Amino acid sequence: MPLLHQFYVYDAWQLYYHLYLPVNYRREQATPLLFVLHGGASDGNGMIKLTDGGFNRLADEYNFMVCYPDGIGRYNRQNSPRALAHADAEVFRGLLSSLASYYTIDQRRVFVTGLSDGGNMAYRLACDLPDEIAGIAAVAALMPTQLTPTRPMPVLFIAGTEDPMVPYKGGAVGGRLLQRGTVRSAMETLRVWSEANRCGGEPTTELLDDVDPHDRMSVQQTFYRDCVASVMMYTIIGGGHTWPGGKQYLDEKIIGRTSRDIDANRVIWDFFRGLHHE
Repeated sequence: MPLLHQFYVYDAWQLYYHLYLPVNYRREQATPLLFVLHGGASDGNGMIKLTDGGFNRLADEYNFMVCYPDGIGRYNRQNSPRALAHADAEVFRGLLSSLASYYTIDQRRVFVTGLSDGGNMAYRLACDLPDEIAGIAAVAALMPTQLTPTRPMPVLFIAGTEDPMVPYKGGAVGGRLLQRGTVRSAMETLRVWSEANRCGGEPTTELLDDVDPHDRMSVQQTFYRDCVASVMMYTIIGGGHTWPGGKQYLDEKIIGRTSRDIDANRVIWDFFRGLHHE
């Protein structure tokens, strides 16, 4: 299917996006929708390239739509709610409504994933729009300190222990050059969402197969077995500010290394596949 490049207007702003329709899309059949949010200094097309078109291939395999929005000004760029220039929840809700007027969306299965600032936005939308979103996944993004969830939400996040932009142990985001607010540590992010999702007991941690022993990295999966909504963390030991299985979009000296032990595209969709709003 063709990749559509369209826009919708919010408060005199034009929000451009790329939309991928799966090969088996039929207007008479409600179809899940995945939003993929880019990081700072990028756009929707850049996110398609970064993920190597992996979500589009999965969309054909599992029959879901994929939307890659471009940011408006500060939209999708800061992890501090007070720094945002637009009402992000309303922008997102308007985009979803616009898409629903043209395409048959399964409103019980709308998901959001994102990298870096896009991951921060996924956390923000999970807190602001729990009735519209059925699950989120954040990559190279930890829970902003300004956000506290009040409702259960299925959450998956992927964090690198050597991320130079988003510190695994929490703190200031952006390294020495950028001012992007502060985030909780990976373990604190896990704790915050386990409490929101009313998880019982202690988390389970498993070391996954070292698929690529040459990449000098390994992957741990941490999850809870008894929750109202799932919480899952992938720790990329030695990983940087990157999308596992995706493009090494900048030099390793700047953003760190990209793991080849997991494919973030498939890990994320496997997490979303069985989710839906009641």
